[in-house]
Amino acid sequence: MHPINRALSYIEANLGRDISVDRIADHSNISKFHLSRVFAHATGHPLARYVRLRRLTEAARHLRQSDDSILQIALRVGYESHAAFTRAFTGEFGVSPSDFREEGTDTQLDLLHPVLWSATGNVAIPTPRIEKDLNMTLAGYLQHFEDGTERAPPGVFELAHRFVADISQIPHRTGPGLIQHVFAIDADHSFAYDVLMAVPVAGDGPLPSGMVQEHLHWDRYAVFPFEIPTNQINPAGFAIAIDWFPQSGFEVASNEFIQFYAADVHAAPEDARPVPGPDTVIEMEFWIPIK
Repeated sequence: MHPINRALSYIEANLGRDISVDRIADHSNISKFHLSRVFAHATGHPLARYVRLRRLTEAARHLRQSDDSILQIALRVGYESHAAFTRAFTGEFGVSPSDFREEGTDTQLDLLHPVLWSATGNVAIPTPRIEKDLNMTLAGYLQHFEDGTERAPPGVFELAHRFVADISQIPHRTGPGLIQHVFAIDADHSFAYDVLMAVPVAGDGPLPSGMVQEHLHWDRYAVFPFEIPTNQINPAGFAIAIDWFPQSGFEVASNEFIQFYAADVHAAPEDARPVPGPDTVIEMEFWIPIK
């Protein structure tokens, strides 16, 4: 196991105990100086802040999903008193634990869920949420690619820009965002695949010239949310396949996936934008059918 993943596993197993940099470094078999440096690079958070956010995220989950007292939850995630926990929770999220329990939802908080570090993709893979029964009709431009590489060719970006330029012509758009459906993947030979750059629509209807319609149904799928530079999107996708799936207990249900782009999940379709540039950090999601 990679030292970063040993550190992450140790943190998850000891959220309710005293966690020191020395103990994490010992468990990870690297120096605490090296651990502190590479951990922040891998996860995007300094080690102490990562531990703090993971504790408070678990506390938020217990506040919503259990009837345990706030003190019991505070002790469970490593705080020594009701007061210390309340100060930390309120300072981080801007709402007290009691108010959050009564009124809040976890989508209002900037929560940090466990991650898996991928040396393959040089990226932290977030814990996905598992969704059921995806039924969606898509409309957009379809193009076949066969370039023999695992990197997105320039044509994918050209397809995205072409589609966004014509998105207002699509009737009955329902959102959310811009959908890039990659399917019919043949990785064993020429690494060929089809890309549908599309938006969800309500039922069948006339489309602009050159556009096609697709009906999509998945029984179950994993959703991986990322905030990531655009030049790391493809490596992140391969990291999910190579590093996350083998240890997850899930299997890929079919040779396809979706990349979903929007400013937020409630954005109107016209607010979605294609990948703007290689170093721009954007919010996106991988949707992958599972069994």
